[in-house]
Amino acid sequence: MAEAVEKHKEDITTTIAKWRSSFPLKDSASVKQADSLVKSAQTYTDDLYFSCNVSLTSKSLAKSLKKEEKTRKEANMETEFQLTESSIWDIVRQEVKRSTDAKPKKAQRQRQPSQQTQT
Repeated sequence: MAEAVEKHKEDITTTIAKWRSSFPLKDSASVKQADSLVKSAQTYTDDLYFSCNVSLTSKSLAKSLKKEEKTRKEANMETEFQLTESSIWDIVRQEVKRSTDAKPKKAQRQRQPSQQTQT
């Protein structure tokens, strides 16, 4: 993106130079006026270029700060865990449940119906 801004600045500077050479210079007053117009255009171009770079830099900085903040929050989440008796019980319950769910259950034998007596 910065390369595109730089390219446009070069294009604008070239256009200003061509524009300057197109002025009919009859006397010193018109030369001074042309120089003043070119200087104003160049100042505007420099200001625009500076503003674009500030905008790009601030966006990049904001993005990196958000990424850093997210990383810091994730790291803090891990360190803020406090071990208590209830949290230990929760962990143990979850592990027991997980281990019992993971074991294959034994197949139960089906009982044969007893022979019914005929009356």
